[in-house]
Amino acid sequence: MRVCAAYRAPHGPGLRYVDLLLANKWFLPLDVLSDGELEGRVWVPTPAAFIFHKGLVYKKRTDPLKREKDLYYIFYVLDGFRAWHRCPAVHSASPIPTREGALV
Repeated sequence: MRVCAAYRAPHGPGLRYVDLLLANKWFLPLDVLSDGELEGRVWVPTPAAFIFHKGLVYKKRTDPLKREKDLYYIFYVLDGFRAWHRCPAVHSASPIPTREGALV
């Protein structure tokens, strides 16, 4: 796995470690989530990638409010995915497909 140190958008601050999020993602089918009203799919980072990313970014933050927000999101995801962080085998039964070698 490659972790990009920073990505510079044309008109904005660097997006640190964005490759980590882009390389480790789940897709959510919109038709299932919207009872058939929408088509397509949305890509979201896996919980592990999101938590790892927040931990990396947290260390670089200088704004105390943003640091607190990063920690909040780490604990929010850990709390919301209790089965995920207790039992890695839960993914084999998950309807969300994962990529070989991805952080799930």
